[in-house]
Amino acid sequence: MAFCVTGVLLIFNTLPLGNARGQEATSENSIETPETITPDQAARAFERVRTFIRDGRDGGTPEVRPTVANLSIYLGGERLSEERVMFTDDPVGEAMVRAYRNAKRALGDRFDARTTPGALTIQLEMGGAWTPRSAPDWAALGVFSKPGVHGVAARVGTGGNERVGALLPSTQMRYGLGPLGVWRRVCAEIGVPLGILGDVVKATGVRFY
Repeated sequence: MAFCVTGVLLIFNTLPLGNARGQEATSENSIETPETITPDQAARAFERVRTFIRDGRDGGTPEVRPTVANLSIYLGGERLSEERVMFTDDPVGEAMVRAYRNAKRALGDRFDARTTPGALTIQLEMGGAWTPRSAPDWAALGVFSKPGVHGVAARVGTGGNERVGALLPSTQMRYGLGPLGVWRRVCAEIGVPLGILGDVVKATGVRFY
């Protein structure tokens, strides 16, 4: 039978600055020198994910390496799984394997290999270059964010102790976050306390994107 895996592809080549947990970066350079994602590359990454879910095999190659890939899988209006991967050799590939595995686990006995894949909807978000942001206070920092449109990110620490968080538009919309809320939530994700912004930056060394 024919499968019709549908989905949405969102590309954020410049985060003007997913799942509430921090993830360590593999290296300082992985953030500062990301590849730029073209629309054609993004479309092929999306097709790779759709083919994997439809056929159960990965026939693609990691042509592009985004800084962050966030994949959500839905059945009807039910979100079955969401996986976010940052700063690895193949964020899209890792996200699709983990998200599909968790989607099948969530469905349990409802999963039917003959019919379920064609009923799924996928949403793939990918981020490209990160633009450093600084501001004297939270209100000024909020000017750099447009919830539901721009991804935001933050990192704190260095080397093996570095923690990186990113909040992509789909998550911002899900929680109804405003321009200040997105920054505060991404800070909470990496364990940065809130307070007067200048004092927080001085005490923790947090960097915003």
